[in-house]
Amino acid sequence: MVEIDRLARIDTEKIRDLLLNKNIFMSPVPTGDDKGPGSTFTGLQFMSDDGIRLNARIFEGKPAEPHILFFPAEYDDEANLLRLAAGLTGAGITLVSLDYRGLGYSEGTPSVAMLPSDGETFLNAVKNWMETGKRTGRLVIMGRSMGCAVALDVAASHQENLLCLIMESAFDKTGDFMAAKGLAEPEISILNNSDPFANRKKMAGFKKPVLFIHSSGDMVQSLPQVEWLVAESRSKATQFQIAPGGTREELAAGVEKLYFKSIKDYINLRLGRRPPLKPRRSKRIKKA
Repeated sequence: MVEIDRLARIDTEKIRDLLLNKNIFMSPVPTGDDKGPGSTFTGLQFMSDDGIRLNARIFEGKPAEPHILFFPAEYDDEANLLRLAAGLTGAGITLVSLDYRGLGYSEGTPSVAMLPSDGETFLNAVKNWMETGKRTGRLVIMGRSMGCAVALDVAASHQENLLCLIMESAFDKTGDFMAAKGLAEPEISILNNSDPFANRKKMAGFKKPVLFIHSSGDMVQSLPQVEWLVAESRSKATQFQIAPGGTREELAAGVEKLYFKSIKDYINLRLGRRPPLKPRRSKRIKKA
């Protein structure tokens, strides 16, 4: 796990506004507002290590199918979450998305330093909920953009419990990522000298399969930049899927069918499920 002290040094107002902005992060779903498949969720409340009540949103699929623990991006809003939930629950997959502290239904004040600790508590709360409800599906951890750093941190400490890890729009070095997000000096110098999230180092010790999904038009982390992180994966089953065009914010919506197919196919392969073979068309021999 990332040491809290390392992240405390970058837990500044500027960085919180970029990564944990209340005006951007997903808002609550209005009561009684039918938004179609995937719109209905159940709240899962649990206490953080320092006594803050946190919340996760459960979009239930089938109990025996995989359960994805999702760490959202800094730009994720309600529409993004509902789109993801609809695409996954339609295939029987359960999505459980964390409301970071101080955002959504979670209490407290937004904190970069507490992201890893809250992620650990989130994982334990979901495991307890699954055990109580006799839900037997395998666990998958997924992160998007900033959420990839938290997802990887939690996954690296709990590899034995996971089927795989999904990293959408990931980033390699913390300083490069934050600079592309608009952060300037003096914070950038601090990040470049310390790399607080240390994604490359953690990926080097992660042995489970990873699905990387990245847009060819990503303006925050180019393909060559994120390839440094991909290269550290230790699993031969790791895949790097490149989505055509668009920014990281547009990725899932821009190639929606391909996006969900990639996730479902990868999870099914990890479960040992092979897609059915297409019947071969027999060739007719023409008579002379």
